[in-house]
Amino acid sequence: MTEKTEVGLSFIKLNKVFLENQFDIIHSNVIHGAGVIGYLISKEKNIPLIHTEHSSKARIYLRKGFNKSIARKTFVNAEKITVVSSFLKTQLEEFIEEKNKMIVVPNVVNDVYHYKKIEKSEDKLIFTAVATWQRPKQPELFMKALNEISAGKKIELNI
Repeated sequence: MTEKTEVGLSFIKLNKVFLENQFDIIHSNVIHGAGVIGYLISKEKNIPLIHTEHSSKARIYLRKGFNKSIARKTFVNAEKITVVSSFLKTQLEEFIEEKNKMIVVPNVVNDVYHYKKIEKSEDKLIFTAVATWQRPKQPELFMKALNEISAGKKIELNI
């Protein structure tokens, strides 16, 4: 399936959700795919878009590829753009005329959150994964690596 086909199919599926529900705002993550789809739906439904960029590859995507012009429109038309680092903000500034609409929101967990202390188990490795497992991700590599670091302990995996 081509990139263009994937974007089109995702747009059709999400458009159905928007037909059946009311939304006040759209929040998209990562320009490649979700950002472009968020922009298309935002434009069609006249709903404000907030875009968060995580990928340092966004700059490449904004310069070439079939979605180059629409990716740039996503950045231009978003009400606000959050980026996960100052480095990424610097990389993307050339594509955004209104510099004040882009802010850095670090991609980390703030230490103001307090977590219940968990006692470590000596006989098993407990691991929690919060992720998506669609391509190009390779969950089998994750499982192999987890097995290698477990050092013979039982593994408790929470997904």
